[in-house]
Amino acid sequence: MGSGTTRKRNDTVIINRPKPKKGSGSGGGGTGGQGQHENMNAVCPPTLKVKLAPPKPIPVGAHLHIEKEDVIYSGQKVGSLTKAQSATISRCVTEGFRYQGGVANERDAQYGVFTRQ
Repeated sequence: MGSGTTRKRNDTVIINRPKPKKGSGSGGGGTGGQGQHENMNAVCPPTLKVKLAPPKPIPVGAHLHIEKEDVIYSGQKVGSLTKAQSATISRCVTEGFRYQGGVANERDAQYGVFTRQ
């Protein structure tokens, strides 16, 4: 990493939190437990992109949030998650991650970009 001042503005720190082992009790210790944790960066992606279909264009950078499978902007539905995306978000939320969303333009379409917090 380093302490330089030439960082990109979109650089963020990603901490890979191990998934807690459930139901093992106190256990006997040892080093075997470390290999059994899932890579949470693979399970919970750092960013998630969803195509939006708003009735009229949304300003770039506007905040979005997720309710069940719907992408919401100012109280109205502007997009939907796929079933796989919804399952991934649900699992990541139970693991303690949050996703914060914003609007981005790409070519002739608008997308909701959700970043893991």
